[in-house]
Amino acid sequence: MKLKMWLVIFLTVTLIAGCTDKLAPSEAPKADGTQQGSKTQAEIWTCTMHPSVRELKAGKCPICGMNLVPAEKTAGQPQPGTPSPSPKN
Repeated sequence: MKLKMWLVIFLTVTLIAGCTDKLAPSEAPKADGTQQGSKTQAEIWTCTMHPSVRELKAGKCPICGMNLVPAEKTAGQPQPGTPSPSPKN
C-alpha cells in the first residue's frame, strides 16, 4: 500500500514539474511587431522606399528622410552599414 502511495506522489510531482514549462509566458510579439526576448539577433531597419538602406537602429532614411521600419529577415539582402546609393539631384 505504501508503494502505491509513493508511486502516485512521484508521478504527480513529475507531471506537475513537466507542465510548468508550458505555463510560462511565451515570447509573444509586442505591439510594434517585434518579439520580446529576441536579443540574440540584432534588428535591422530599412526604408520602405529605399530597401538598400539598412541600419542597426531606428531613425530616418538618409536618402528621403522617411522613418525606418523593421526589415523582414530574408536572404540576400545587404548587411547593415553597407553603403547605399547616393541620391541623384
